Amino acid sequence: AEDAAEDIAEDVAEDAAEDIVEDIVEDVAEIATKVQTNPVADAESGHAMIQKYLREPQQGKERPSAQDEGEPKQEDEGVESILEQQNDAKTTNSIGNQVLSSTGRLLANWEESQEDFCYDCDWGQGQSCVNRILYLMGKYKVERDNALRKVMTESERCLISSHKEENEKLSRFCFECTWGPTLGCGQRVEYLVDTYGNSKRKAMLSAMEKPTCVMSEERAMEMKQKIDTLLEDWDTMEWEYCADCESESNISCQARVGCLRNAFEFPPDEAKAMTMAQYESCRRSSHRDEEEKLKRFCAECEWGMKQKCGARVIYLVNKYHNPERRAKLAAMERPSCVRSEM
Repeated sequence: AEDAAEDIAEDVAEDAAEDIVEDIVEDVAEIATKVQTNPVADAESGHAMIQKYLREPQQGKERPSAQDEGEPKQEDEGVESILEQQNDAKTTNSIGNQVLSSTGRLLANWEESQEDFCYDCDWGQGQSCVNRILYLMGKYKVERDNALRKVMTESERCLISSHKEENEKLSRFCFECTWGPTLGCGQRVEYLVDTYGNSKRKAMLSAMEKPTCVMSEERAMEMKQKIDTLLEDWDTMEWEYCADCESESNISCQARVGCLRNAFEFPPDEAKAMTMAQYESCRRSSHRDEEEKLKRFCAECEWGMKQKCGARVIYLVNKYHNPERRAKLAAMERPSCVRSEM
């Protein structure tokens, strides 16, 4: 009988604490939607709401009175659970005040604050921060902005500014460096994202456990300057990008750009500029002789074995996954595929 009574008392205390937290979360969300110009006043209003929940009974459960405070008596089996309930209420009150205070500071300059949100940072329990938002929106029908505010106030890990050392390290990630015998660092990240559903950030940090995937500060600065220079005059420099040239290991420059866009979500122009900065072979000016030769490729000429030069190129692309440029140059090793100079 005593064990049963204790179990009942514990259940009552847990239910009461859960109800209090749920009520506070709902009111904080309500306050967040109303705050526009005076977050401090609304935070004070929210504090009053919390105090109301701590004073008034919720769903038929009575709050402990002042006379219940003190040493528990052996003859009263419910006193211990009531004291536990009071402690839960005090803790919830403290948490509620912290959340409201953080929300007030956050909303005071919301347009700027939301830019500090780290989408692919780790919220916890195997969830990224953006997945936490999607969870709140899907399960509790919370509006996106309210979910964003809640996640940013409940976990500092979802703030970019809370990861200064990581951010500095990530700025030195070497996309084109070698992670393994046949795999580049950028390809390793793409693999982790596609295979295990890792966030881009988590996958990059994992790949950077190999020292070869980390650029020196000097090289990182040099690379950034190259990319910035290309983008400043991109209207003129875009023609330099050679999509079907090869970066290394028979990988086309276009495939490199695709990796940067798919796995790292870089904009198209920035991905191209990064590839050109990392690989001179992805610049047309590095292949002037080849460019002149390719102008003389004869697709309708006979390659041999009853096969046209154009058909030979298609065969090499489909069979061996050669870039088209490489396949043309291979076909042009047969003089019959090269037009005579005019």
